[in-house]
Amino acid sequence: MPTERAPEHASGRTPDLPGMGLTTSGATIIALVAMVLWLFNHVYQGIHHDGVLYALLAAHWMDPLPYARELFFLSGSQDDFSFFSPLYGTLISWGGLNAAAQAVVLGGAALWVLACLALARSMFGPVWLVTLAVLYCATINFSYSPNFGTFRFNENFATARSLAVPIALLALAAMVSGRRLVAVVLGAVSIAFHPLMGIWVVLLAAAKSLPERWLVASVIVLLVMLFGGSVASPFESLQILDQEWSETARASTPNDIFLGGWGVLRLSDILLTVGILWLAGRVGSPGQRELLLRLCLLTVVAIFVAQLCSYFWPIRLVIQVQPWRVLWLAELMAIFALVDLLGAASVAGRRYLFVTLGVVAVAWGVPAVRPLIPFLALLLLSTDSLTRWLVGGIDKLSARPVLAGSLGIGLVLLLLPGYWISLELLGPTVLGNQLPDFAAVKGFLVAGGEGLFFLMLGLGMQYRAGRWIIVGAALPSLLLAASLWDVRGSALRQLEDDYLSAHPASWINGLPVRHGDVVAWPERQLETWLVLRTPVYATTWQAIGIVFSRPRMVEVKRRLERASISILPDQIDMSDRDLAIGEVHRNLVVAGHDIRNLHRYGQGFATSAGVAYLCEDKVLDWVISRQPKAGSVSGLRFDPGAAYGGIQYLFDCRDFRKPGLVRG
Repeated sequence: MPTERAPEHASGRTPDLPGMGLTTSGATIIALVAMVLWLFNHVYQGIHHDGVLYALLAAHWMDPLPYARELFFLSGSQDDFSFFSPLYGTLISWGGLNAAAQAVVLGGAALWVLACLALARSMFGPVWLVTLAVLYCATINFSYSPNFGTFRFNENFATARSLAVPIALLALAAMVSGRRLVAVVLGAVSIAFHPLMGIWVVLLAAAKSLPERWLVASVIVLLVMLFGGSVASPFESLQILDQEWSETARASTPNDIFLGGWGVLRLSDILLTVGILWLAGRVGSPGQRELLLRLCLLTVVAIFVAQLCSYFWPIRLVIQVQPWRVLWLAELMAIFALVDLLGAASVAGRRYLFVTLGVVAVAWGVPAVRPLIPFLALLLLSTDSLTRWLVGGIDKLSARPVLAGSLGIGLVLLLLPGYWISLELLGPTVLGNQLPDFAAVKGFLVAGGEGLFFLMLGLGMQYRAGRWIIVGAALPSLLLAASLWDVRGSALRQLEDDYLSAHPASWINGLPVRHGDVVAWPERQLETWLVLRTPVYATTWQAIGIVFSRPRMVEVKRRLERASISILPDQIDMSDRDLAIGEVHRNLVVAGHDIRNLHRYGQGFATSAGVAYLCEDKVLDWVISRQPKAGSVSGLRFDPGAAYGGIQYLFDCRDFRKPGLVRG
């Protein structure tokens, strides 16, 4: 689409066409449909993933004393910089963790829908564009992590991101609408919930407010301060991670902290995102161009810094701030940028709209060339001769409707088999196996059919009859989605009802474990935190965030190595640490694991001799095992129920420290 044909409008939005403006009732319908689709596409599976750590953080805020010896809080934690735990902890105190977690997830979903709607209304005029953008954003769950899928949009578990991200989007919507004070307040609130996520909208606002030369100068000064200051900086935050810390963090968090190498880094996705932002910044709606170009620059600089520090120069501050997190904002705004380009093409003329749709179809059907298409378009638009050639080709093709129609039908037929397969793959992602039949139908009607169904709904929203039909289908769908949203089995529901409950489980009453005692219960580390409400001796969960604290990294490594030694066969001499840890390393290498990856340690249950070995560590108070005896020491038998794995045995570590004890 030639630059000169892009529509101009004072508000900067894609201009309204007759009968296409979005009313309040229309916005309400879009929000309703978006919420229905969100529920269908993001079912609730309980306390898992990062939801575990945020539950622990809330438990610590509610009552810090029992967790005073918890390793996760050694040298502070991320909770020191967030207002999320006070809110989450308050909700838990009212109704328990189970209800609070669902409230945060659903509240975050509602905020997400409202934020996407506010942003779409501030950027677009036609209702079909608003509908397309909002519904697509309501269903996405792809990853914005630079490597794999650790962090995703629309997470279905409770974290600070559940609230921080949509609040940041509301701040962005206010900024686009010109309400600067509201944007500043909302940006500050987002940072207060999750600094690493909320900061990017604030940085984007700062980048947008600076003149271009000052923006470039600021980037240069930042790079000089980071990489020049790290050479001999008196500030710890600008110093380089030492080798052990860097290698352990890199191996233990390969998907989250350091960018991966070739074949691991999602380079094609990042290039596509940058290209779309750049293209829309050139030929999209005039009022949005500067914002998108500044976001494009911010993304490039952030990824560049992240790459340098990941591969060559692990500056502590950069690694801890994780500048790749700009991708959550960049990839989301790339969706809005695509919708904006589609709207601009529709205003420029039918032939440009058809060409744009054709390019999108080809990009979807041929993933290998997808990242190159925005840059090819930029090259085309920057060369007058190529632009004239394209316009002339379009005019010639428009004069031969039969040929143009035949080419269009041919393209559809060519892409149709792949499209059907994509629907078959999308279907099972909706409500798992609860609606197992008609996968392609689910993939189209519920997952959105790669956006095509949402486009059809957007066009239907232009008409009163279409809106009534959509509302008539959405209301019963909302009831169905709400009834099927919680997919946990009865055993998991029963277990999670005990988490941070106001009424402790009855089986705890017979145990001598006191709040604050350190417990090793390898099978039930989460329950140790949230049911016994006491510190865990060693768990791979504690390896999360070790990049923020070297002392915690060292202690986590020590304890997890001991936990791994405790599961070795009894014939291994556990008292010879070099021999024992060598055997652990050999087992990991045989299994194909990196011995520096702390998440590979402690995967198993302590033997009889292993229980005694664990208890030699004076920081440990109790071991819970399925072993009835460890040497000459008998465990206290108790039965927490089938949900906890049945009968267990509690060992007091003081019994193993008595002189002359037979340790097994």
